[in-house]
Amino acid sequence: MDRSCNCSMASQVNGECPFGGKCRQQFLVYEATCQSCNQVYIGNTQQAVKVRFRQHCNDTVSLIRGKLTSADTFARHFANHIPVGGASARDVRELFKVKVKWKGNPFAVMKTFRTYSCQLCVNEKVDILCCMRAGGVRKVMNSRLKWDEACPHLAHFHRFTFCTGTDEDIYPEKVDNHQGEDKPDWD
Repeated sequence: MDRSCNCSMASQVNGECPFGGKCRQQFLVYEATCQSCNQVYIGNTQQAVKVRFRQHCNDTVSLIRGKLTSADTFARHFANHIPVGGASARDVRELFKVKVKWKGNPFAVMKTFRTYSCQLCVNEKVDILCCMRAGGVRKVMNSRLKWDEACPHLAHFHRFTFCTGTDEDIYPEKVDNHQGEDKPDWD
C-alpha cells in the first residue's frame, strides 16, 4: 500500500516534495527531467522513489568529489551541471524534476522478476523508446539500454520475527510415538 509523503523541510525543493507527493511509492518507472538542458533519464525501481533518488544524488556527489570512479548515466550527467567546489545532495536535487510514468501492483510485478517479461523492465524500455521517438535520441540520457538482458530484480519479502505474545510456541508440540502401546484399547 502506498504511504503518504513524509518529506522534511530540508529535503523539499522550494517548499514542495520533489517527487510530487509520490516519494514513498514503490514498483514504478520514473522520468527525471534535467531543469538545465531538458534531457530525461528514465529508470525503474522496486524501492521507494525517494530512496532511489537519494542513491542517485549520493552517487553524483561522490563522482564530483572524486570518491567514485564509475557511475551511471544519471550521476555523470548531473555532475556536469554542478561546479566542482560546491557539491551537495541538495544541489543535485534542485537540478531535476521527477514524474512517475508507470506504477505496478507489487504482487503482480514480483511474479515476473528474473524473467525476460519483467513488468518493470518492459515498461521502462517502452518508455525509453517512446521518449526517443518523440524527442530524438539526444533527449534521452540513458546510455546503456539492456534490450536483450533478463531482469536483474530480486523479490524481497517481509520476514516475520518471533513474537512472544501469541499462543503458539516456537517449538512444535511433542508427539508421543509410543502412544497407545501401554494404554487399553477402548473399542
